[in-house]
Amino acid sequence: MELNETKLHELLGKIVTEMGAAANGPLVTIGDKLGLYKSLSESDALSSSELADKTNTSERYAREWLAAQAASGYVEYDATNNNFYMTPEQTAVFGNNKSPVFMTGDFYAVSSVYHDEPKVEEGFKTGKGISWGDHHPSFRYFKK
Repeated sequence: MELNETKLHELLGKIVTEMGAAANGPLVTIGDKLGLYKSLSESDALSSSELADKTNTSERYAREWLAAQAASGYVEYDATNNNFYMTPEQTAVFGNNKSPVFMTGDFYAVSSVYHDEPKVEEGFKTGKGISWGDHHPSFRYFKK
C-alpha cells in the first residue's frame, strides 16, 4: 500500500494541532488558578515582569505562559512595547468569571478525561460505564 503524501501531511497537521491544544490545557487552568488571566484582563497591557509582580509568580514562567497564550490566540502581544493584553472577547472567555462564555471550567473538565483514563480503559474491557459521580473531581470544577 502506497502512502498519499498529501493525506499524510493533512493528518499529521491535525495531530500536531490537537497535541498543542492538549498541551495548552494545563496552562489555561494554571492561568486561572494563579489569576494570570484575571490580572491581565484588568490591565490595559502588562509586561511579563508586571504580570509576575501582580500575581506573585516567577517572571520567567509568566513570560513563557504569556508567549504560549499569545501563540494560541488567547492573549495578544504588542511587539512594539513588549507587552501583552486581552481583547474584550478574550476577557469574556478567560478573564471574567461572571461572563456567560467564561470557559476555564471546561478545561478543568477536559483534564478529567486524562485522570479517568484507567476507568475508561476498564470500561472498554468490561462494558461497564462510568457514573457521573465516579469521574475525577476536576470534571465538576466550574468557577462561580
